[in-house]
Amino acid sequence: MITPFIKEIDEREENLVIIIPKEICTLKSIKKGDFVNISDINKIESNSENYNNKNTNINKNGFIKDKNYEVKRLLQTIGMNTFITYFEKFKNRDPNIIKDFKEDWEENSKHTKAYIGLKIFDKNLEKEALEKVIASKRAEDKIIQKAKELYNKYYSKS
Repeated sequence: MITPFIKEIDEREENLVIIIPKEICTLKSIKKGDFVNISDINKIESNSENYNNKNTNINKNGFIKDKNYEVKRLLQTIGMNTFITYFEKFKNRDPNIIKDFKEDWEENSKHTKAYIGLKIFDKNLEKEALEKVIASKRAEDKIIQKAKELYNKYYSKS
């Protein structure tokens, strides 16, 4: 059995990043970018056909990251305020998103923020991103309120 090892533990956020050997990432049923369950990590090789891939992500370098960690990093890059302010433009893949940014950012920053905003939706992490903003102790009250409204509009069970 191939053994993964812990790379990083963020105790404040209770997040975990695990490096796994290349052999695990090349298994047929688990591909780079798939979500896997950390608690089942030692079952990857022996039980790969029935693997439940939900909570963590194998990235292109063979790292396993949990979903919360990935959402946290993406939100840090785009900024909670930007993500919430332009949420619906990202959701609708508005082709004018960069032109619509009202902030006085450098052109590279605009492109990065647009790319990350779209990436959150491409990876279907928008619900988790909204939850993280809602739970934030740092975000402005108006941003948290807007995040709650967006969450209720798109993800609340009616």
